[in-house]
Amino acid sequence: MTGECIRTLVGHDSLVRALALDPASGRLVSASYDKVVKVWDLRTGRTVQQFKHHHLGHIFDVKFDIHRIVRCVLCFHDAYAGR
Repeated sequence: MTGECIRTLVGHDSLVRALALDPASGRLVSASYDKVVKVWDLRTGRTVQQFKHHHLGHIFDVKFDIHRIVRCVLCFHDAYAGR
């Protein structure tokens, strides 16, 4: 391992906050402040699936399972409580 960049994944419109990798399948899940979760094929560098318009708040954590995303942790803004 040289630390050399071998691929840049392009597709989120904001800061990527969370990543989860499944080395066996070569898939990566990314969650961004753009409120989109993407599943990537690391062999091709392409997005396999994306979940857009499903989240009201920022996504701070994702966990990966070979068949499904098992957890997304969201932060909701409560305008009435000032939080």
